[in-house]
Amino acid sequence: MTATIGTATKAGYYVWVWRFDASEQPSAYRKYFTGDWADDYGIPAETSVAQAFQPGGTSSVQRSVVAVGDELVDTFTTSTRSGGALVTNSWLRRSGSPVPVTWDVSVYYHGVTAPSSTSASPPARAELVGTARVTGTNGSGQRLTAQIGTATKAGYYVWVWSFDRESQPAVNRPYLAEGSDWADRYGLADETARARAFQPGGTSKVLEPIVSVGDRLVDTFTTSTRSGERW
Repeated sequence: MTATIGTATKAGYYVWVWRFDASEQPSAYRKYFTGDWADDYGIPAETSVAQAFQPGGTSSVQRSVVAVGDELVDTFTTSTRSGGALVTNSWLRRSGSPVPVTWDVSVYYHGVTAPSSTSASPPARAELVGTARVTGTNGSGQRLTAQIGTATKAGYYVWVWSFDRESQPAVNRPYLAEGSDWADRYGLADETARARAFQPGGTSKVLEPIVSVGDRLVDTFTTSTRSGERW
């Protein structure tokens, strides 16, 4: 025989116990039973584990080198992170569709030198440029795009993506593992863009190297940048 009782409402272990109570049987049949019975609690064969999942991913800037004034754009590819016995590597589904996950995105201005190392959180010198929230609805492997402001000055801009379980809709939280909050490290090379200013320059040449008194003095100038960067 088969019994179905409810659903797994949260991650953890679910234990079945079957019992027989002679007094609950129809009176006509009680004379055939010698007593009550119940199996033990915690038998491995009667224990199910319900797993939640941990969202994660990797990101990379759309362009590693931009010009001052350009938009700052980053792309993020969703995935799952491995964990213990209560964590599955599969992106779970609710009502037939992948569980939506909303990501918090931040971009920082680091300064005129690139980050020399990565860190779990932005250093004190980092200036927050802006934030955004982006929701993924297609599960693992979805590519998300965030655009936050523009490069207002030359230097290095660093992106950070993070996930906060408690900020997700209550209906989705049971599918997300406890303690699954996550943020990628600050200063990753793939998440850092360099914004360049440019140095105007050029070359000039007199139209006539030798003129007579009374002639006009004429010079031509061809504009360029000093280091070959884009104007």
